[in-house]
Amino acid sequence: LSKKRVDQIKEYLTSTHKIDPERIVTNGYGETHILNECSCEGSEISPFTPYISGVTKKLELEFDARGSIFGEKLEDYTPREIRIVEGNPFVACNDKQHRQNDRITMRIDTNYYNICIDKVYKMKEPIPEPEELNLDEGLGIEWFNIENAFNQIFTLPIFYDLDKAEIRPDAQRVLDSFVIKIMQKYPQLVVELGSHTDCRMPYDYNVRLSKRRADSAVDYIIKTWKIDPNKIVAVGYGEHQTVNECACEDENATSYTPYIPGRTKKMLVDLDDDGNVIGAIYQEYEPKDFVYIEGKPMVKCEEYQHRQNRRTTVRFANDPRDFGLEIDVDIDHNNINKRE
Repeated sequence: LSKKRVDQIKEYLTSTHKIDPERIVTNGYGETHILNECSCEGSEISPFTPYISGVTKKLELEFDARGSIFGEKLEDYTPREIRIVEGNPFVACNDKQHRQNDRITMRIDTNYYNICIDKVYKMKEPIPEPEELNLDEGLGIEWFNIENAFNQIFTLPIFYDLDKAEIRPDAQRVLDSFVIKIMQKYPQLVVELGSHTDCRMPYDYNVRLSKRRADSAVDYIIKTWKIDPNKIVAVGYGEHQTVNECACEDENATSYTPYIPGRTKKMLVDLDDDGNVIGAIYQEYEPKDFVYIEGKPMVKCEEYQHRQNRRTTVRFANDPRDFGLEIDVDIDHNNINKRE
């Protein structure tokens, strides 16, 4: 069984990603390299495995709203889960232990790649936070931490079909991850979810479209994850907060936006075979893309730029009233079915 599984993984990597089959060797180890002392056969059957403080943990799986596994976590055993046998602590050989044995391992032959390994190993430098942030544009949600939650605006990579507000499957995955990693982890946070459009179409129409999209995202979060409606509000900004200077109407209409080195880039959308968005790709402009107006470099207001204006932003607060949410403080907020 274990050999069949790794062979299938190799087949996927070589056929889907065109990896040279000579670079991957598969081995099925079965149960010869288990991580604990859980044994299920012959005279060695054991319903318990030794508990080592700080080492032995239980493996829990994390599921999204559709029941798909999106992660795992190791948790400490509680004292009541530990059994003392002949003066030594043990824990049960259940799924929390068996799951840790059912795994895929990988070893890399550095000689194959002719990698020089006689140098001092240096840890990868952490990516620094940007020194300057355009708050209208927002910071990728992967930059979130609770310490900067209230003074930053973040973006979610959510995309909609033309003139539509329905939540696509790729957007569902983004919203599910947002709820699990942030809203459930920090239930005290109040969220403003804002939807933005580009400038193409009348101003009032874009306001209505963005409001419908923000409402759809918030409605999905509330209904799917049973989030308190007093913890999230939808705002449609329309084209009021574009991240560039591409304007389409009246005397402000322009075909070009200023090029800012290190910031102005082309945005492309990365799609899977089913047409679902799996990410965004940013490419640098080349010198041939520039148009100089009054001596200043400009780039064309085309889809690469309009796409960056069509975005979903997130802001956080502690008080629902910061985002205009009306809270009736007289109605049973202590769950005692009585007015105070």
